[in-house]
Amino acid sequence: MKMNKLLMIILALCLPLPCIAAAQECEFPKGTVKQTPPPNAATVAVYQWDTGYDKEVDGEYMQTLRILYKNGDHAVIQHKYCTLYRFEINYFRNRQADNLDAKAISTLVAGLYTQYFSAPQKIKYARPLAQIIAATFKEQNFDREKDFGFGLPLEEASYPDTNLELDFLIQYKPLDSATSYVYSSVTSFSLGLGGGGD
Repeated sequence: MKMNKLLMIILALCLPLPCIAAAQECEFPKGTVKQTPPPNAATVAVYQWDTGYDKEVDGEYMQTLRILYKNGDHAVIQHKYCTLYRFEINYFRNRQADNLDAKAISTLVAGLYTQYFSAPQKIKYARPLAQIIAATFKEQNFDREKDFGFGLPLEEASYPDTNLELDFLIQYKPLDSATSYVYSSVTSFSLGLGGGGD
């Protein structure tokens, strides 16, 4: 019995303190993100999950899903989480496919969000996310030939029963053939949860 206690004390002293602290302070624990296959398998050529740690923030988990679609589009969906939760979508449009308009981008991003957002609770939106994105495109005079990036209206969304702050934004960048032979544009959506509200 004394030997077991002694071993526990030695083990506790040998473990780095950041590891112990990180395990106790995670608002979003290790099992937050489930590595499931894409639900629309008929449209997917290949996919891959990568697991690791965020190089920019110590102790934060990172899981990345890469999807290559049969039409040549490519999606990179990333989760960074522990003390915070950051969800990012980067969608690269194949140059050979039809160009996406604001409505198509809004629907696409909202669909990927619905499939892969992994926080324990759902965010409550005042109206569907696709409508919020489409309205922002319209208000800011979206032109698919120009760079576009705006924060989405925070009054439209809340993370219930917590004091976590929420931010989200949408970005679009056309890619000329000198920049990318394969892709015509990249659309990015980012949503963050973390910090304390007032």
